[in-house]
Amino acid sequence: MSGGIIRRRGVALVFTLSVGVLLVVLSISLFSFYSSEVYSQGQQQKAVQAYWNARAGLEHFCQERQVPSSGFYDFRERGRCDVRSQGKDLVFEGLSGSQKRRIRLIERDPARRLEEL
Repeated sequence: MSGGIIRRRGVALVFTLSVGVLLVVLSISLFSFYSSEVYSQGQQQKAVQAYWNARAGLEHFCQERQVPSSGFYDFRERGRCDVRSQGKDLVFEGLSGSQKRRIRLIERDPARRLEEL
């Protein structure tokens, strides 16, 4: 009779350890999924901010009708917009973190924009 009780306790221990290992694996996979989602969301947010930095630089140019002497507009913690000439065109490159977005003014005409990635 005591052999049966020990055998049942051994099975309960193996079952409990198996459930514990399963819960650990599940929690690690959920954490990994969450981390990748947070990273992806952050990169998407930076890409949108880079686009709006390029748009803000374009709007500054449309108001002033001249390229900044420094060659860029600084938006502090939000990023910046580099402005450069390419032939007759003017390129506004918004930067935020590692993300870049460009808007090209064909022949410096604000009515003729080309948005690039």
